[in-house]
Amino acid sequence: MNKKIVSIITIAMALLMMGCANRDMQAKNSGFLKNYDKLQDHEQLETTRIHIAPGADFTAYENIYVEQVQVISAIPEKDWTPEQKILFEKISTYLTNGYKKSMLEGTGYRLVEDKKTPKTIVFEGAISAVEVHFDDMQWYQFTPITLGVTAVARGTYIDASVRILGEGRFTDAKTGKVLLRAMSLQKGEEVGTDADRLVFKDLKPGLDAWLKNTDKNLVKLRKGVIKYEKNK
Repeated sequence: MNKKIVSIITIAMALLMMGCANRDMQAKNSGFLKNYDKLQDHEQLETTRIHIAPGADFTAYENIYVEQVQVISAIPEKDWTPEQKILFEKISTYLTNGYKKSMLEGTGYRLVEDKKTPKTIVFEGAISAVEVHFDDMQWYQFTPITLGVTAVARGTYIDASVRILGEGRFTDAKTGKVLLRAMSLQKGEEVGTDADRLVFKDLKPGLDAWLKNTDKNLVKLRKGVIKYEKNK
């Protein structure tokens, strides 16, 4: 797989084995955020849990640098088929280009290609797939599944019960300080297929909805709507 894809951002998923899908199963972290402490729901962000570093001021930044989005599958990389490698790279490229297009069309930040540009914030992100149960008291009670059709996951994909789960991190380009960590769930565009493999067209509606919601959140970030609050 392209080294760029492997080199940067992501999300939570674990391979379900032996048919043991459990609706009470809690989220398993991918490790992308490294630190999952203090993630909390935010009134401005539906189905999103975030943590903002004390003193972080996103209005102080004028530019944004977008890292290549990482796609996380519970299928070990050594077991990826050529088709899966192509699919994951296509997803990564589509999302990365989508984020960059958003920057150019009016999130309030100026897209830059050099991290050394003054007043620059760096965005890293990743996606995976989960079966989530929105009737649960907490939206992050979900069942991780493979980003691909397997014997265990087949029924879930046929029922279109799969959602996209994403993790993101914003850092100060100059200091490397983590300003914001987030885990977010795509609600409203399920992923499903009745075929024996997952293809890009199965995922595209969910990816498009994901990009649309992310655009809105970036605008809120730039305007200072999403900010550190001492009482959190």
